[in-house]
Amino acid sequence: MVEKKGQAAMEYLSTYGWALMIIIVALAALAYFGVLNPDMFLPEKCNFESGILCDDFMSDIGPPGKVSLMLVNGLGKAIKIDDVSFAVYGAASVTPVECITPDWCDLAKGIVSGATESYWKADETRELVLELTGLTPGDRPKIAIEMEYAMSGEFFNKNITGEIFVKVN
Repeated sequence: MVEKKGQAAMEYLSTYGWALMIIIVALAALAYFGVLNPDMFLPEKCNFESGILCDDFMSDIGPPGKVSLMLVNGLGKAIKIDDVSFAVYGAASVTPVECITPDWCDLAKGIVSGATESYWKADETRELVLELTGLTPGDRPKIAIEMEYAMSGEFFNKNITGEIFVKVN
């Protein structure tokens, strides 16, 4: 009598092979439609290095698109902002246009004069608004911000960086 070991093995492999293929196709479809995209599950957040507190933030699709931040000077001394720069990552068509908050951006460009106007007091809250183009609803750009500042009574500039993960509404 001839044993049919090969036939049983083939039936086993073909049965489970089809099941495995269906699972792979289902996972590929979920990935294609963005259900498995980890960015969908990441929370919105605003983080700065120690000394600057991001009190609140929001995004607006525009046009033009804007990201607004409420920042608190927690350094314990007044500081003078000398430069504000930012870069956008994670949304291919989004390009940074400019910093549009007058008291920050003009201050950083040297337009605002006078010691009382140009210093950000300790524990004072200020709004920073960034303008972006190319935002679409559902985008989740990462915005990196770098500020160059000098503390009151000091001569050398320091840098502080922050990052914002925001979902565009």
